[in-house]
Amino acid sequence: MGLLRYAAGEDLPLDDRLLAHVRRVTASRFRSGQAFLLSVPGPLIGPHPLGGDAGPGPSAPGRIAFWMHPSIPTQFFFSGNREPVLNPAMLELFEALCDTAQGLVLVPEHQVEAQLGELRERRRRLAQSKAAEDAAGSERAR
Repeated sequence: MGLLRYAAGEDLPLDDRLLAHVRRVTASRFRSGQAFLLSVPGPLIGPHPLGGDAGPGPSAPGRIAFWMHPSIPTQFFFSGNREPVLNPAMLELFEALCDTAQGLVLVPEHQVEAQLGELRERRRRLAQSKAAEDAAGSERAR
């Protein structure tokens, strides 16, 4: 189990394989000066930064989101000493999710292909709709 440390000690435990994918996408975004939203299931365990308790932990419903920005310190700690093999479909999905309003929502690897298929279908429908609108606009202009 690895750890993503963000900002002033916000620690997010993640499986090494998942963490390796998040690191690759984060590095790619930060290298080009892009920020993105990272969303993970359940509130974090422990004290809330504004006081009180953050809740009962990862089994609780809900999500917590981090605004990932190149100017904010980010560290990746891996428990294993070998670099996990990266899944190209997972990288494609995570990159695409960074560009959505909900941001990079971490999903289990067994759900990646289905979610990537849905994303591709949404893109296809959007492109068809835009093409139809452009064609209708061209017809009206005549």
